[in-house]
Amino acid sequence: SIAVQCILDEMARGTSLVDVSVDLVQPALYQIGRLWEQNHVSVAQEHMATAITQNALAAGFAQAQFVEPNGRTAVFACVENNHHGIGLRMVSDAYEVAGWEVSFLGTNTPTPAIISFVAETKPDLLGLSAALAHHLSALREVISRVRAEMGNAAPQIIIGGLPLNAQRGSVLRLGADECFFDAREAVRASG
Repeated sequence: SIAVQCILDEMARGTSLVDVSVDLVQPALYQIGRLWEQNHVSVAQEHMATAITQNALAAGFAQAQFVEPNGRTAVFACVENNHHGIGLRMVSDAYEVAGWEVSFLGTNTPTPAIISFVAETKPDLLGLSAALAHHLSALREVISRVRAEMGNAAPQIIIGGLPLNAQRGSVLRLGADECFFDAREAVRASG
């Protein structure tokens, strides 16, 4: 597809997968979202754009340059009822390319499933996504339950998503350690 070729061409010019994701894909997805909100694209067209994007990112991931494993682990999940997983997939891929061992749990992950997986695997980092404002209560619940059940053994918790971008201060009210605008910012901050 044209989208796959665009990503592969950009990476062939030396652009990293993370930079392609943040500078090319993320703005395109925001535009699709705005068009959907304004009823200029249908749900079917938005879903097709999502599928095209997933294929293009997978092709880019297959061509990415990976650094040596760093021994650190991360778990990424979209909270309950969040069916928008591409942004978090870009973050997950950025961590994997940066040498982390990553578990991506996907979209609409039930809170108990996140809690039990984190308790079993004891990752260094938990990344959570809230794509819409009504996902924030589920986000808050996951964070508080991880902290309550794991105490000092809880991983660092980072969050992201469109409703958080305008309100970075909410990260403290939600109980997370950090909030990031994009995959590049998140992976750089985590070293």
